[in-house]
Amino acid sequence: MKSGIVALVLDGIGGFFCVFIISLSLLDLIFPLRISFILSLSLGVIGCIWWVKIKKSNQKKSNLKKSQLELFSSTMLSMNLYPKEKQLSVIKNLLESKNEKVKISFRGAFSLSTNTLWVVKFGFVKVTKTDLVKTFNYLKKEEKAVIVSQTFDNDIVEFSKMFNDRITLINGEAFFEQLNDAKLLPLKINPELIKNKNKPRVFSGLKNKKSVKWFLVGGLYFLAMSFFVPIKTYYVLWGGFLIIVSVILKLFVKPTVDC
Repeated sequence: MKSGIVALVLDGIGGFFCVFIISLSLLDLIFPLRISFILSLSLGVIGCIWWVKIKKSNQKKSNLKKSQLELFSSTMLSMNLYPKEKQLSVIKNLLESKNEKVKISFRGAFSLSTNTLWVVKFGFVKVTKTDLVKTFNYLKKEEKAVIVSQTFDNDIVEFSKMFNDRITLINGEAFFEQLNDAKLLPLKINPELIKNKNKPRVFSGLKNKKSVKWFLVGGLYFLAMSFFVPIKTYYVLWGGFLIIVSVILKLFVKPTVDC
């Protein structure tokens, strides 16, 4: 905060002297030195104020973009960590904010108002052509579908065009904008909602040396994902943690013997 204020002050001083020196050099050709000095001083003050206002405006815009970027990253992370029920709940809240009637079923979140099935494909998984075909087969006559995911590969986008506009793809950015416009952000991660039902099996894996490769693969996956997301800290930390766990298991856990 202080560094930002100091930078603005220095920018203001720089703007003042630039305008003052240029004005004095030009006005001195027309007016006596005293008048040129007073006029240049006045123009320098105006230039200083104008420059500071521009810098503050640009700084505010920059901070807003950064804030939005962090919010987008946390929103995508939340959706990827949420269980399916919670993901559909977010969709339900979004549609109901548009006064649509929504019914949740095994197919997804179905909007009775627009006859559209919303399918969510978050959870750090890619959407495949099989997912599109499966969704299309879920549709009844006159129904359409919307598939929401963080990203879509180009071949998936092209493949979706084969369904005659009955399947629409909404990526993470477009989904984020809709949630933001509906004032449904930020999303919160409730530990109870993302708790794995098979948690005991996961922790039992810590006693099994065969789990080393899975922790290693998981760590490498998170590190690889850090190259494709705006906010890298989460992925780097988790990737490093999983790799460290795999090393500890390799060094200190005795191998189990299959009977």
